[in-house]
Amino acid sequence: MKSYVRFNVSGISGTITSATLRVFAESNNSAGYDVYLISNSWSEDTISSANAPSPITYLGSSGAISSGTWTTVDVTSAISSAGDYSFVMIARDTTATRFASRENSNPPELIINTVSGS
Repeated sequence: MKSYVRFNVSGISGTITSATLRVFAESNNSAGYDVYLISNSWSEDTISSANAPSPITYLGSSGAISSGTWTTVDVTSAISSAGDYSFVMIARDTTATRFASRENSNPPELIINTVSGS
């Protein structure tokens, strides 16, 4: 089970101190999922198992997840400045896991914290 998300980061003022991928789980998974940075060479309209980008860098794991809750993974090491960032979330077992999409009332989020220079 793989889920793909992309974010456009803009308006960064200051130094990025942390970045967290936050997704809303719509099903349970006792093993959770791993998050990897991937290239931006995919389109929501045309992605398939045959042309999906391969994982580039492992960023972290969610741990067990429960339906109806937000899950988070620290992705700070992948976010350095403004730009487009894509991630793949790969289930750690064979359990089918559903996440809320951007059309849902709980769309995926990339939460970035910064500190201004002095």
